[in-house]
Amino acid sequence: MSLFRRERIYASVELDRVALVRLGANRTVREQTVIPLAFEPENPEAGLQALATMLGSPAWRGAPRRIVLSDRLVRYLVMDRPEGVRSATELELACEARFQAGFDRPAADWRIAIDARLFARHFFVCAMPRRLFDALSRIFGAHGPVVSMRPCLIAELGRRARRLPAPCWFVAATRDCVTIAGLADDGCRVVRVLSAEQPSAGSIADIVAREALLAGEIGADAPVLVAGTVAGDFTGALQRVDAPTWGTQSSSWTSNYRLALSEQWA
Repeated sequence: MSLFRRERIYASVELDRVALVRLGANRTVREQTVIPLAFEPENPEAGLQALATMLGSPAWRGAPRRIVLSDRLVRYLVMDRPEGVRSATELELACEARFQAGFDRPAADWRIAIDARLFARHFFVCAMPRRLFDALSRIFGAHGPVVSMRPCLIAELGRRARRLPAPCWFVAATRDCVTIAGLADDGCRVVRVLSAEQPSAGSIADIVAREALLAGEIGADAPVLVAGTVAGDFTGALQRVDAPTWGTQSSSWTSNYRLALSEQWA
């Protein structure tokens, strides 16, 4: 079997840029690049032209690709199980109505996904602008198969949710935002996405303390488990649950490509 068949392309999409990494066998970095962009999530086509051009070049053709989106591009909602729901269709309608009421936007403008598998009593709902989803699917899929497209928090929890204690605060940190999920015995109780430039361990501790007071669902004394791009020392209740860097790569490299490699990061 050719080693090239085992290569994968990992991408991150943020408000101001797209990062691409091509991994070969044994997680070896074959190619890497950051493409500065400026686009509107609800009208993305023109702003993504540079990405389309790059993906058409030989270095980025062919291999399956996995895409992770900044949590600033999506919306999260935690809702109780609706009473009287008798089918998956009724559940979808109930979630769409709740989402539309909460964000004052027609449900048809969003691609909404419901995670009822992990949390039995509460539903974790995520949505992204439909035009952005369609544009990214078309651009990334033009020269190779799109295997997945997930927001940062979903990508991080997908690998770790079953190993996390409850109650706890789980924090996914990237170069420009912090996403906090309060996890209890009966599932996810609160999610917040906050803008934060180059978040540090100290700023995350302050954010969690404030959210614990505002939400009232998970106590401030619960462990705080952090994954992602974070500066500073971890003390007290804060614990890192991932490696700070990728092998021998620098901290600046990590800042550029950590989000793209969320599904592979140790």
